[in-house]
Amino acid sequence: MLDTHTRDILTRVMDEARRKGLQASLLLHRERSHLLRIGNSSVSLNTTETLSRLKARVVDGRKEATHTYLGEVLSLTDARRALTTAVRKVRAAPKRDFEPLLERVDEPVTQVDQYDPALAELDGTSKTAGYARIMREIGPSVTYSGA
Repeated sequence: MLDTHTRDILTRVMDEARRKGLQASLLLHRERSHLLRIGNSSVSLNTTETLSRLKARVVDGRKEATHTYLGEVLSLTDARRALTTAVRKVRAAPKRDFEPLLERVDEPVTQVDQYDPALAELDGTSKTAGYARIMREIGPSVTYSGA
């Protein structure tokens, strides 16, 4: 789920880019994933990964460039830096045989149909406890393994 602070930062930077006449886009990707590896009916690995990635893309005629910022976008400086780097890269980019098309989004889209905040914030320890309970209650008649 995109928080208001981050949305405001991205909107402000895109407004600044438009005022400068830039053809640019910003794409924010966030994910939080857990990996539970089960072997011999016990949890042998439990890891959690949180990833945030901001991709700035700039098109200038037949040139295009991107820059990816890895990490949370915490300030205007973070988002501006990603866009500024993409602008520097597009100046040095070779011309393509075609004119690249920039993504067009007429209005912001946030898809939350299946978003469950309680599930999203469930930590790996709780999941491990759940699997342990299942394995304990079913007993040794079944051997569990997988990821």
